[in-house]
Amino acid sequence: MKTRGLSLSLTDQEIRKICLAAGLMARVAWVDQDFSEREESSMTQALMEGWGMSKDEATLIVDMSRYRIMKGLDLSRLSNGFCDCTSMAERKSFLNVLFGIANAADKTSFQEIEEIRSIAKGLQLGHQDFIDAKLTISREDRHGL
Repeated sequence: MKTRGLSLSLTDQEIRKICLAAGLMARVAWVDQDFSEREESSMTQALMEGWGMSKDEATLIVDMSRYRIMKGLDLSRLSNGFCDCTSMAERKSFLNVLFGIANAADKTSFQEIEEIRSIAKGLQLGHQDFIDAKLTISREDRHGL
C-alpha cells in the first residue's frame, strides 16, 4: 500500500487488521465528538508498539481513521472484521489498548466505557474479559466506575 509518499510493506491481511483496529480505536476516541492530541498520540503509540509501525506510518493510519470515523464507521462491521482476523488473546489484549486510549485525555468517561463494552461484545469477549481490561484503569480515572 502506498499513500502520501509512504509505502507500507505489509500484506493485505495485515493492513486490514491494522485499519480495523485503528477504526475501533477511533470510535473510542471520537465518542465525545472530539479527538484530543493525547488520544491521537495514544493511538499512534499503540500502532507503533502493537504492530511495529514507524511513527510516520502510524500517524498516517491514525489520520485516515480519524477522518473516516467523523464520516461514520459501522461498529458491527469493524468489530466483526477485527474478530475474524484476530485470535481471542489478541482481542483480549486489544481491550487494554482501547482503555488506554479512553484514558489518554483526562479520565475515562462513562460513554467511553460503554463504547468499549459494545466493542467487547462485538469481539465476542465475555463480561469478565471486559472487567479485567477495565480494571487496568485506576478507579480514580474511571470516575469511580
